Formats: sequence, structure tokens, C-alpha cells
Amino acid sequence: MAASLAEDVGGLPAVAWLAAAVRLAIVAALWGTCRMRATTLPAIAATAVGVTGSSGAWDVRPQLVGLLFFVIVAAAAWRSVDDGRPRWWLIPLTWVWAMSHGTWVLGVVTLLVTAMASLVDRRSDPLRQHVARFAVPVGMAAIAALTPVGPRLYTTLTSISEVSAFIQEWQPVSLREAPMAVTFVGVGVVVVSWIRGWVQRPSWGRISLLAFAAVNALMYGRTIAVAAILTAPLLAEVLQAVVPRRGENLARVEALALSVGVLSSLTFAAIHLPTVARLPGDAPNAMSSVLESLPSQVVFNEEGAGGWLHWKHPQLTPVIDTRWEVYGRDSVLEYGRVLQVAAGWEAGLDRTGTRLALLKADSPLAVALQAQRQWDVLSSDSGFVLLSPR
Repeated sequence: MAASLAEDVGGLPAVAWLAAAVRLAIVAALWGTCRMRATTLPAIAATAVGVTGSSGAWDVRPQLVGLLFFVIVAAAAWRSVDDGRPRWWLIPLTWVWAMSHGTWVLGVVTLLVTAMASLVDRRSDPLRQHVARFAVPVGMAAIAALTPVGPRLYTTLTSISEVSAFIQEWQPVSLREAPMAVTFVGVGVVVVSWIRGWVQRPSWGRISLLAFAAVNALMYGRTIAVAAILTAPLLAEVLQAVVPRRGENLARVEALALSVGVLSSLTFAAIHLPTVARLPGDAPNAMSSVLESLPSQVVFNEEGAGGWLHWKHPQLTPVIDTRWEVYGRDSVLEYGRVLQVAAGWEAGLDRTGTRLALLKADSPLAVALQAQRQWDVLSSDSGFVLLSPR
């Protein structure tokens, strides 16, 4: 909704500026979380690990907002590990979060892990305190059903799992990838510091959240960012053990420096984005005049162009976009067969009812449509061709 309002006000440059603002908010929130646990130098190092590890999830889409929410929730989880207090405000926050991105589920699990660890760390607490700590993640999960989508929101987890095998970011990532490598360096430093006794014996809350971070890093490329954000505050703690504390109070200086840095960055973005973000990248923008003249119909499109068609030419219906979970496993499989001109591709194409195709010029389907079905090129731009039957 915020992105839509930004576009109404200032077009794509305003959307790009909003994304830059969210990225800066993530950095600032992560810095604040680390700074509460360490002095300046360890906090800077830990924040750098968190930023680098999560940078793969910083592209412009709702996930970016979800990441900001997760930084806030992770900070609250670490505070609960420290003092055992339930953070009731996380429940209404999750209501907003659940309407923004599916990462709200990871926030629920994070608080559940914290509550379970407190059964050991704070075993002497009264039962009502344990119940209160568990009530927070339960309330977070329950309030998601009160969004406009209703309880149907829970079914999105199943729809994602149906197509995750086809999506690169839902696959495990090699340690050779920078975000993964940096995140595991952070995890490794924490583990070694515990084993070597450089810091006091860790609580089960710390052990559990670090283990949850490691699991997220190993599971999928998409959840490495979650792992990095969870690890950074703990890394700040253990780095503090090898950096002597100084007596001077730099809090005001740091706050001023952070504020100046954020405002300068936003000003720079506001000046330059109207030039560099005027048009979407990797889209056939020069075709717009042709596409605008076409009546409502289905378009067999390159996956990456689906969102552009929805946004720029709403009278046209793309057969797919990057949200594969919306279309389902069977539709994704058939789309792949048609796009690669596999056995039965012509029948699959006919089932879509399309008489228009927006494809990469060198794709197997674009070549086959011209050679075997005598489709003509109506327009071309940026490596795309617009095809239609003669």
C-alpha cells in the first residue's frame, strides 16, 4: 500500500526512494540492537555481519518490509531472553506484518523458541509467567487470522511448499556465497567463544536462538537473512569480550552520526533516483505504445515480465509472474514445458487461449512460434519480442 501511494505521488523514483528508506531503517534497527549489547567497535562489526548476511533479501519487494519487521521482533526476542518479560506489543505488530509479507511466520517461531528455552533458563518462575511467554507467539499466530484475508492466510504456507522446489531462493546455498559465508563466520565466532570460555556460560535462550539461526541459514537461500539478523546481536556480545570497554559515553555522538548518515543518504537518493529509476529495468518499455493499443486478452509471457504487465498494462493478463505459489504446481510445470518447447507444448499453449506472446527473443518458445506456427514479430525491445499469429 505504501509503495502504491509512493508511486501515485512520485512514480517509480518515489518507490525506489521508499525502498532505500526501508533498507536504511533495517541498518539502523540492526545497529541499535547490536549497540545495546556492546560498545561501538563490536557493534559495528556485528552490524556489518548482519547487513552483509541479509543483503541478498534487499531487493525491492514486500520481503524487504518483512525483513524490517523481523529485525524488530528479533530484538524483542533477545530482550526477552535477557529479562524473561513477554512483549505483548508484538501481537498487534504481527497483525500489520502478516498483511505485508509471509516472514511473520518466522517471527512466531522465534518467539516460540524463546519461550521454550525459558522453561529451562527460568524454571523457577511461576507458571503464569511461563504461560504469558507462550501466549505471545500463540497470540501472534492467532491474530494473523484477523487480517482481511482471514484464516485462509495460513494456507499460503502449503501453496509455497508446492512450488519451492522450482525456485532458486528456496534451495540451500553454498558456503561460497558471500551472505552465507559471512553469516556462518559470525555463527562460528560465537560458538568458538562459548567453547573456549571467552564469555560466561550461555543461557539456553542464546543457544536455542543461535541454533535456530544456523538452521535457517542451512535450509534455504531466502532465510539466510533471518539467520544473519538473529546472529548479529549475539556476535556483538561475544566480540565485546575481547574489546576493552571505555569509560566515555559516545551515545549522543553515535546517534548524531547515524542521523546525519541516514538523512544524507535519503537526500542523495531523492536527488539521483528521478534519473536512474525513471523506468523499470529489464522490461520492454519501448513496447508500451503497442501494448496499450491491444484489447483485453491473455499473454503468454516470460516470467520476469509478468509483474511489469500487471503494473503497466492491466488490460492484459499474463499467464504467470514471479509469484509461482499463486498459480500452483501444475500450472508452473505446464508453463515450463511450453516455454522449453517440451513434448506437448502446443497443446499446453492452446489451453491458455493466448494469441499473444511476450518472450525473450532467443527463448526456445519464441523461436518455435516463428518457425513452426508462423507467428510474426509485432515489436521488439531490450531482448524481448512481442509475437502474434498471422
